[in-house]
Amino acid sequence: MKTNYDSQKQEIERQAAESGVAISFSGYSDAHGLSIYFTDANGVKYRFSSHSVSSFYRMANEKHFPLPFVKTLGKGGVITEKHNQLF
Repeated sequence: MKTNYDSQKQEIERQAAESGVAISFSGYSDAHGLSIYFTDANGVKYRFSSHSVSSFYRMANEKHFPLPFVKTLGKGGVITEKHNQLF
């Protein structure tokens, strides 16, 4: 059985590949909810998370997306259509 982490990670990877967004999985945390991290070739961190972040540094230096993940990720990582719930 897939966990929420597995399904969310696979959906992010699928949409990134379909959109031509080259990101690589770099880790996840479930300490305060679920956060899944990816990094692009320029070292930019993409954070997909079920909860907010309070660090100003992280707000300014990471791209943040809500979980459950969006339905459509467009060119350049822009959300084009939100999805209410994946699971």
